[in-house]
Amino acid sequence: MASLWSFRPLISPPTPRGTVEDRSLDRSEIQEHISRHEGSIRHLDIRIAGLLKDVRDLQLQKFTHQQAVSKYLGLITLARKLPPELLALIFELCVQDGYTRTPLYVSHVCSEWREATKAPTLWRYIHVSAGDRNPYARTAFWLSRARNVPLRITLDVGLDVAHISSSVDMLLYRASDWETFSLDATTVSHANQVLDMCARVQGFQQLRTVSLSVAQETTVLDVPGLGAEDFHPMRSALREAPLLNTLHVARPFLPEPGVLPSHLTVFTLHLSSHPTTIYSISALASVLTELANLRDLSIALTAGLKHAFILRGNDHPLPVVLPDLQSLTLVGTESMFEIVEYIQAPVLRRLLIRSCVEPSGEPSAPLAFSLRRFIEGCAPPIDMLELHDIDLPPTSFAFCFANLRQLKHLRLHESDIEDDDVLRLMNCPSLSTLELRWCGQVSGKAIIDLVEHKMRRDGHVPVGELVMINCSFVEDDDIVALAERTVCRLVITDENDYCRPFGCCQNERYRRRLQLRRLAAHGMNQSHRKRLII
Repeated sequence: MASLWSFRPLISPPTPRGTVEDRSLDRSEIQEHISRHEGSIRHLDIRIAGLLKDVRDLQLQKFTHQQAVSKYLGLITLARKLPPELLALIFELCVQDGYTRTPLYVSHVCSEWREATKAPTLWRYIHVSAGDRNPYARTAFWLSRARNVPLRITLDVGLDVAHISSSVDMLLYRASDWETFSLDATTVSHANQVLDMCARVQGFQQLRTVSLSVAQETTVLDVPGLGAEDFHPMRSALREAPLLNTLHVARPFLPEPGVLPSHLTVFTLHLSSHPTTIYSISALASVLTELANLRDLSIALTAGLKHAFILRGNDHPLPVVLPDLQSLTLVGTESMFEIVEYIQAPVLRRLLIRSCVEPSGEPSAPLAFSLRRFIEGCAPPIDMLELHDIDLPPTSFAFCFANLRQLKHLRLHESDIEDDDVLRLMNCPSLSTLELRWCGQVSGKAIIDLVEHKMRRDGHVPVGELVMINCSFVEDDDIVALAERTVCRLVITDENDYCRPFGCCQNERYRRRLQLRRLAAHGMNQSHRKRLII
C-alpha cells in the first residue's frame, strides 16, 4: 500500500529544501534569488489576471447569447402568437376567478401582454375593498381604463363603509353603466348603508344582476329563521333598474316579505346560519309567493349543517304559484324539501333535489309525500330530474316514472333504486340520458334490458348516453355490453358538475383498471371503444 507521503505532491507543492550550495550563498546572492522568484510570481499573476479576464469576457459572451436565445424563443411561444383579443379574454377569465389585480400584473410581463391589457372590457371588473389602503385611487384608475363599457362592480365593505364611501360615490356617477353589482358586508346594517347611497341616484339602466351577502345577523323570536333586520332600502335603490332579472342572496336568515323586487326571473337564496337555526316553511312560502315571475329558483343550505324547517300547528302556508318557473333547485335537509308540495309550477322542466348532509340510508317518506302532492297538483312537464344523496321508496319511483312522461334526463346519486324500478323507466318514452352514481342495488343486466327495450320499441327515444359511476353490481362485462349499444360514460365531464368540488365521482381507480386490464381482453372494436368514455 502506498505511503500517505506519496500523495503529498497532489495535495500541495513540495517545499524547497536547502542544499549545501544554498548555505554558502552570501546575502546579496540570496536577495537576487528572491527578487528573481518574486518577478516570476508577478509575471504569473499578470498571466492569471489576463486569463481570468478572458474567462469573464467569454462568460459575458455566453450570457449575451443566452439572452438572445431567450428572446427568440419568446418570439415563437404561444403567448406571442395569440391575438390581443384572445389574450384579453384569458386575462378576463382570471379576473372572474377572483384574481382582481390581473390587468395590473400582466401588463408588466411584455409588450404584447401590455397591448392586450388596453382592452376596456378587462378593466370593467372593479373591486373595491375596505381593506385596501387607497381604494379611491385604485377605483379612479380602473374607471379610467374601463372607458364606457358596462361595469361589473364588487364592493367588500366589511365593517367600514366610511373608508370606501368616496369610491362608491365615484362609481355612482356611472350608475347607468353598471351591469352587475355584488355587495359583501359583515352585517345587514352595513349593507343597507351602501343601498341607501345607491337609492340617491337616478337609475341603473343596464343593471341585470345583483348579489348581496352578509355574514352575521340577529334573529327575532316570533318567526323562526327570520332576521331582525332586512334589506329594506333595496327596492327603492333598484326601483329604476328595468333590466334587473337576477338576484343572489347569501345570509343566515330568511328575507322578509315585501323586501325583494317582485319582477325577478332568477332568484338564488343561500342560507348560511348556525346549524341549530330553525326556519319556518310558512315564512319561506310567503317570500316566494311575491315572486310570480320567477323562471329559475335555487334555495341552498350550507353543506353539512342540519337546519330544520318546521310548520307550527296553526301555520297554513300559502300556495306558491309560479306560472313561469322552469328550473327548481333545492339543496338542504329532508325537512326543507317539504316546501315542494306548496309550489305550483305547471311548466317546470328541471327539478334538482340535493341533500346537504350525509345520506341516512333509508328512503325519504316526507320527500316522497311532497313530491307526489306536487306532481298530482300541477302535472309539471319535467324533463330533468336529479336526486342527490336522498332516496325514494319503490312506490314513489313507480309513481314518478309513470307520471313524468316527458322525462329525458334522470340523475340519481347514492340511491338504492332496484332493478324493478329501473325497468319502470320503460314508461318514459323520451328518456335519453340516465346517470346512476353510487347506486348499489341496480344490476348491469337491468340497465342492458332497459337500453335494448327502448331501442326496439316504437315511439321511444333510444338511450343516447349512460353514466355509470361506482355502481357495485354493474360489472366490467356489463360496461362493455352497454358500450356496444350506446355511449357509456364512466367519468364526469361537465366543469360545473355538482359532484366535482367534492371529488366523490372521480372513479379514477376503476377507470384505470378497466382501461389497462380489461378492454383488450374483451376485444372491443374501434367503434365500440369510441362509445366508452373513461
